[in-house]
Amino acid sequence: MNYRGWLAKSDPQETLLCHTANCVRTAMRIIDLLPSNDRRLADHLLLAAATHDLGKAASGFQNVLAGNACDWHEWRHEVLSVVLCSQFAQADESVILAVLFHHKTLPADGICDSKGTLYPEQLPPPLKPYGVWKKMAAEFEDAVHEMPMFWMELQSLVPDAHLPQWPSGICDWRDAQGLRQLDKRWVSRYDQLEIPVDRRKDAAKLRGLLRTVDHLASGHQVPPDQIMWGQVDLAHVPSLRGFQRAAASTKGDMLLRAPTGSGKTEACILWLKNNQQVNSRTFFVLPFTASINAMHQRLETLFPDKVGVLHGRVAHYLNRRFSEDINITDVNKKKNAQHKALELKHAGREMYFPMRVCTPHQLVKYFLRGPGWEQMLSEFENACFVFDEIHAYDPKMIGLILGGMKLIRNMGVRVAFVSATFPSFLERMIKEYLGIDNCVLPDGKDSGDREVLKRIRHKIKIIDANILDILDDIGNDLNERSVLVVVNHVHSAQTIYKEAKDRFGLNTCDIALLHGAFNGRDRADIENRITGKIPPKLLIATQAVEVSLDISYGCGYFEAAPIDALVQRMGRVNRNGSAEQPATINILTRQISRHQLYDKKLTDETILALANVSNQNQLSETQLIELADQIYGTGYGETEMQAFYEAFHHPDYDQFDERFLSGAHQDWVDNVLERADHTVEVLPICLRTEHDRLVSQGLWLEAAGLLVQMRIGRAIANKESLIISTDPWQISLRYDSFKGLHYDKIHDIESQMF
Repeated sequence: MNYRGWLAKSDPQETLLCHTANCVRTAMRIIDLLPSNDRRLADHLLLAAATHDLGKAASGFQNVLAGNACDWHEWRHEVLSVVLCSQFAQADESVILAVLFHHKTLPADGICDSKGTLYPEQLPPPLKPYGVWKKMAAEFEDAVHEMPMFWMELQSLVPDAHLPQWPSGICDWRDAQGLRQLDKRWVSRYDQLEIPVDRRKDAAKLRGLLRTVDHLASGHQVPPDQIMWGQVDLAHVPSLRGFQRAAASTKGDMLLRAPTGSGKTEACILWLKNNQQVNSRTFFVLPFTASINAMHQRLETLFPDKVGVLHGRVAHYLNRRFSEDINITDVNKKKNAQHKALELKHAGREMYFPMRVCTPHQLVKYFLRGPGWEQMLSEFENACFVFDEIHAYDPKMIGLILGGMKLIRNMGVRVAFVSATFPSFLERMIKEYLGIDNCVLPDGKDSGDREVLKRIRHKIKIIDANILDILDDIGNDLNERSVLVVVNHVHSAQTIYKEAKDRFGLNTCDIALLHGAFNGRDRADIENRITGKIPPKLLIATQAVEVSLDISYGCGYFEAAPIDALVQRMGRVNRNGSAEQPATINILTRQISRHQLYDKKLTDETILALANVSNQNQLSETQLIELADQIYGTGYGETEMQAFYEAFHHPDYDQFDERFLSGAHQDWVDNVLERADHTVEVLPICLRTEHDRLVSQGLWLEAAGLLVQMRIGRAIANKESLIISTDPWQISLRYDSFKGLHYDKIHDIESQMF
């Protein structure tokens, strides 16, 4: 077969020459976007990109791509590629290893799981004794003779890459002469650790770059230009507050505490304008999916098509956005939206977007050497990180965040930790463990800051009852203002919803329910309603309302919770302080459910502190901060501090260099980091027909939007209601779009089952 007929991919078909040229172009683009100008690294990446897939020219592999064979005996094309790559004088150990392990990882050692590893019997001499190598080489013989012509045409297609000339003496390729200088320790998990760590890091860095080049080129995705924070115009901010000016003049790391609605995001942008370095990337890190989505949309207005998003349901979020204006019956356009969502989801994992909004788990994945971790060695260099709502994490996650940031401090990174209720103990911990001294706070001497600090948006009323006991009071308030009710449990919210709807004669436009037991489709519809131009007058919610929803109600009725949770809830009432009088926040000391969601001691101390608020129970922003410090006191208890300390000193942090393996990763989901939300996804049986219809149309992302997240403990408790199926799990509990999943009611499925 002529080299021009070699295929690199079968669906859709793409020639090896075209794919390789595209990889080289993508490598050139990635090089232009790197923060460092390392010519040696650039030359190595270009050579690796040009040679990494040459082994696909083997006749057996081509037969598979052409549809003439089912498989290629699980043989690996990169083993053949590396033998040709090693013939180039410019191919040092990092290039050879990047090509050899750009798909699979180091061979198994009898201890680690062999899944995803390269089979040692396929390795060519002198790395391993002859195994199946001779059989693979025999199928590569004819292709090798065509390679000089392939290479010449490749050079003509990408002349600016200045690829080296095809090496002479290639007739010795069967004996893998070019590999004889490679230290055999590189292909042993145990022995590689004897190699100096700087060399291991160089090899890992190149592997990470080659993998992202291959993935982007395969998707025909060209990374956009870097963002320039210095060009952002904040003309919409009439006059900067004192703390915003302080953030703008801060060079290096920063701790920022400022009240909700005072302009924290603008302060972060001003800090970024002063701290971005050439070609450095930006990471906005937030704790919740809803807050990530909201920040992504906000930042996209500044940098269209340059902001990526990373969280567990990113494909559903993007698909929803792309499908909003599509006719509900237009299946082909829906498929196009789904395809675009998946493309951007995958691009978000690569070195494509110059800025990403993500959960901290996406960063911890890299710190703990999860799949694709080598990418951080290039991406994190000189990067800026903004950790918003830093107070929202548990001690273990705080430990993993601080430990990870300490790990990459020597990469030139700059970090800002931001919170509306920054407990003093957490501030002290960050200063102690990361050595950050710059602390930006509103200053009472500045008129703008003083206005924020003294702003009184709420007055507190403590009521010794539960919400059902005072439902008539809520009805009276509804005659004059909008009302937000927040409770601690889904079933409590559903109960109040039914009672209020029936008692007050409300239609579905006037009342809404929001909690975590809705599927993705219905929850998005509800959030669109409550953030729309005419929101429902009564919103009943769980803590799901606490995260970054831009809503502002006239008064609130909240079940008791610790101070930081209450602050978030209060942020959804008189949000901007525009009401003539402070809005009343009614806090009920008794909750409907007998199950305690929050720490009872912290909750009781919060209620006691709020009951003692002076100034006619009116709360200023300064008082809120003081209350948070008072309640959290010196910080974590003994058990919590132990969890923090163990995470901060995770063995993979403290022994990062000692455990650093180029070409290997850890399964971080199962073995390193516990599942963050401890949930499973289930399909209510009443939605099965619709789910199956969407799947049959190829709209499987839309079908997945019908699944409901359920706590693992709750799923176990309802195991008798689970109908086990391979994909997805189905549950026979009732479900409707207004109330969500009914944990206490079984759906009559007999007629649907048979």
